[in-house]
Amino acid sequence: MKGRYNGCHMSIYGSFIPGSGSLAKTPELSRAARQRLRWLDYYHSHGGNARLTCRHFDISPQTFYRWKRCYDPRNLKTLEERSRRPKKLRQPTWSPELVLAVLELRERYPRWGKDKLVVLLPCQRQTQHEEGYQTSTSMVGRILRRLKERGELREPEICFGSQKAGTSSLWSA
Repeated sequence: MKGRYNGCHMSIYGSFIPGSGSLAKTPELSRAARQRLRWLDYYHSHGGNARLTCRHFDISPQTFYRWKRCYDPRNLKTLEERSRRPKKLRQPTWSPELVLAVLELRERYPRWGKDKLVVLLPCQRQTQHEEGYQTSTSMVGRILRRLKERGELREPEICFGSQKAGTSSLWSA
């Protein structure tokens, strides 16, 4: 009678219980998330005693309550760590014209830093009718750092003079 039902072969399509197909697809949890799940299982199996749970697993109540607040039994991914990076980052406040002016000045004077370049920026003009740029030293420093990170600006090589190797002007007559 194996595989037979009421004298006919039986075929099953789909799952027995509606929605039970998603139960088989439990998410892969990290080791830390599985540990947090153990905390919450222990908490529920011992009558909801949070202090007992904290003492048993040697965790602080603040940590336990934070994860208890985030926990959703229908979505175990809520026990995973989330990124701490801010959702919105500050955008630079300088204009592309200012970046070009700083880059042009730095290419003209490759050894000069932000302190000297900021003095020359008010004199820098693109057209006859335009005024120069008035900005802070720290903003010029941030622009230079961003240009270096992108590879648009390279530091000049260090040269110790045009002397031949092995000779020194102090000892030669």
